[in-house]
Amino acid sequence: MASYIVRFGRADPRARELVGIFVADTVDQLFELVNETEIPLSCEYRTLGNGGIYWDGSTGQAVPQQQHSDELGSGYSLPSEPVLSCSWEAAFIGETISPSDQWQQITSLAE
Repeated sequence: MASYIVRFGRADPRARELVGIFVADTVDQLFELVNETEIPLSCEYRTLGNGGIYWDGSTGQAVPQQQHSDELGSGYSLPSEPVLSCSWEAAFIGETISPSDQWQQITSLAE
């Protein structure tokens, strides 16, 4: 599996705005994941490599959280102020290590 950072592409009015971080086996799967929230063809991605998001200090939350129920809602929320590992922070600020780190347009599954 690969980790991807996804942002809106240059042609979108929200150009370079973060869409999210996704984990998928293939770019086709990435397309499907992005499609849950945005139009994938308006987005671009790059791989993140090793790294992650963590919380510096106590979050006050335990995992696993309570199961979903209509009365309780989703039963969880992410703690605020996450920290990016150094390698992922480099991707967020635009540093590239190799040519494969370049932003690429998300293409349709048919292409």
